[in-house]
Amino acid sequence: MSDRCQKLMASTPRGNMSSKNFGIVAHFYYPELVDTLFDQIESLSDDADVFATTSEQAAAHVIKRAETSKFSCFVIITENKGRDVLPFIYVLNNFLLEEYNIILKAHTKKSSHLTDGSKWAEVHLKYNIGDKSCFKWVSTAFDELESVGMIFHDRVSMFSDADIGNNPNMLDFAKLFGIDNLCRTKWDFSAGTMFYVRGAALSYLKSLNLGSDIFEDEKNQLDGTLAHSFERLFPLFIKKSGYDILSADYPTTKINDIKKAIKKITKKGLKIYSTKRKRMK
Repeated sequence: MSDRCQKLMASTPRGNMSSKNFGIVAHFYYPELVDTLFDQIESLSDDADVFATTSEQAAAHVIKRAETSKFSCFVIITENKGRDVLPFIYVLNNFLLEEYNIILKAHTKKSSHLTDGSKWAEVHLKYNIGDKSCFKWVSTAFDELESVGMIFHDRVSMFSDADIGNNPNMLDFAKLFGIDNLCRTKWDFSAGTMFYVRGAALSYLKSLNLGSDIFEDEKNQLDGTLAHSFERLFPLFIKKSGYDILSADYPTTKINDIKKAIKKITKKGLKIYSTKRKRMK
């Protein structure tokens, strides 16, 4: 590990890096995909703070990219546990993510157990994370739709019961986290656990102060883990914080059209709006 990166990791002020407008929490597990993800997130904006969590096997590559990145970077080496979820929670608990206007949660992805796993990863990069025009749309949406706390692309949007194998554990965890009352109806989630979120919308999840002890040891499980349940529960944490969820086909969907749709619903306000299925809940 270089002296420069040692200094970067040790001297970066806690939760006080740059503009506080855009923060990126990215987990790098696969060394061969480090450059791909870094290239994608660096295409979004000219200024951002990157909290790069990484496995031991990818650490050297991540540190090298962090040293040359145009963004302010903080590299954190984590244990191989909790997939990309536990590292995100670690950053949430130890840095002031709530002060950022926009947070992107991203990670290297393979899904090698799926026949189209590589294509699924490409969908996240191209559409869900997107490019500068996508980030501009997301930023504008957060500015103009004050009730919305989480945004992800329609192409990665799925129902909460899309994978029945996860449901029994998911409901148990929901009860443990105090959000089981929100599981009574279906909701959309980002399949792949990548999304944009307001920093303030993470307040309830942070208040739980979750640690590594509740996550299972890594055994290459394909289903049923807490990390799999979190994929589906993330929107409910946002709702518990008082914000709503938006699944949209950005950057083509007109934000004004979404505004008009929101105005038509009851005083209870927007819960989840999906342009993909043209519905609100």
